Parts: sequence; structure tokens; C-alpha cells
Amino acid sequence: MGKRVIEDQIVEECGHLIKNIDSQKGKPIDLTMIMNAAVANVIVSILLGERFGYEDPRFTRLLHLINETIKLAGTPSVMIYNLFPTLGFLLKGHKTLLQNRDELYAFTEVAFTKHLETLDRNDQRSLIDAFLIRQQEEKSDTKSYFNTDNFKSLISNLFSAGMDTTSSTLRWGILLMTKYPKIQQKVQEEIEKVLGSNPPRIEHRSKMPYTDAVVHEIQRLLHSKGNLHHPLAGLCAERQIPVGEARCFLS
Repeated sequence: MGKRVIEDQIVEECGHLIKNIDSQKGKPIDLTMIMNAAVANVIVSILLGERFGYEDPRFTRLLHLINETIKLAGTPSVMIYNLFPTLGFLLKGHKTLLQNRDELYAFTEVAFTKHLETLDRNDQRSLIDAFLIRQQEEKSDTKSYFNTDNFKSLISNLFSAGMDTTSSTLRWGILLMTKYPKIQQKVQEEIEKVLGSNPPRIEHRSKMPYTDAVVHEIQRLLHSKGNLHHPLAGLCAERQIPVGEARCFLS
């Protein structure tokens, strides 16, 4: 597991994402679930050493659990519960949150057991394999951090911290490219000049200063907005999006 391996997985998933978008044949689509699926698949491939099809029922259920958990975590009822756990019997949000957590943990345990049965120290296929090997090496250490409970928390953090933030940034990048078509054209020209029909790689970054600057500007803009729900109409009035009707989550 290293930067190059992860880069290969990202490039592969980009191919699936582009193919999925192309299959819509120009029809209006909601990019939220597609982007979430693409980002989650990169995390899953690191975790399990394999990817899911976007329509796989196990995968769609996993996405639902993660999305619902992220939304519930910011609700008033869950925030109140975090401050005053004794009021839990009056609140509902935290119960769903805990149920989702348990289901995600169950998914992790199944994968954990499956990889343990086929574990090969000389052929580490995923993060689970690397964790299991380290766990076996430190099994005599009662204070080792490589235990099942910590692994469950690690997986939960990977999804909650990695999926929504990355997916939101990608969607806002597309939105801003739509609002500023001249910048989009310059980015496209630079990409075609440097990459041609080849997939992007880290080494191409230094050869595409304009695209690199645009990516940084997108991230700067989103960071300056903070974590909030922001009406799209202000950014896309010319696209005829009614005020307050469509919203994106900024991370």
C-alpha cells in the first residue's frame, strides 16, 4: 500500500465514473450519489482490495448508511444528546445513528473475517490484510492499538471524514466550472495539451499550472465558506435554479 497504489485505484475509479456519466447521454443527472459512490469505492478498494458496482445492493446500502449518519451527526437532537446523554429517551436521531454504526461495524466484521481466512503475509491485498498481519505480530502486547474495536473506528473515520468532503469538493468544482465557462475552457485546453487521451497522474501536476491554480482556488473558496448549507441560486442564477430550492453541502 503506497501513494502509487492509491493513485492507480483513483485513476481506475475515474474511468468508471466517466463511463457512468457518459451513459446518461447528456440527460440531467444528480451527481451527489454518483460522486459519493466513486469516492467511497476508492476507500473500499483500499480497505478490501476490490470495488463494487454502483448498483450493487450492498454498496448502495453502505452509501445510504454513511450519508444518513453524516446528516444526522449535525442535527440538533444528536448535538443535544452528545451534551446531555440522559435525555436520550426523548430524542430519536441518536438511536438511528447508533443503529447505522452497528450495521457498518457488522459489514466491517464480515470483511475482516473473510480476509482473515485467506490471509497471506507475502501477498497483502488491502488495508485489512496489513492490519491483520500487524495485529498478529503484536498479539502478545495487551496494550496494542491493533485490535478489532480500533479497526472498526478506523473504518468509520475513513468513510465519514473522506467520502463527503471529497465528494462535495468535486461537485462544487463542477458547479464552478459551469458558472465560469471561460475558465473551464482554459482548463480543458491545458488538460488536452498535457494529457491527450492519457489518464492524469501526479507527475502531470507540475506541467499544468493553470489547472493546479484553479483546483486550489476552488478549495480556497469552499474553505472560506466553512461548513454550511448554501443556496445555489446565488452562484447559478443564470441556470434558473430557484432560490432556496437546491442546496449543496460545503465541506
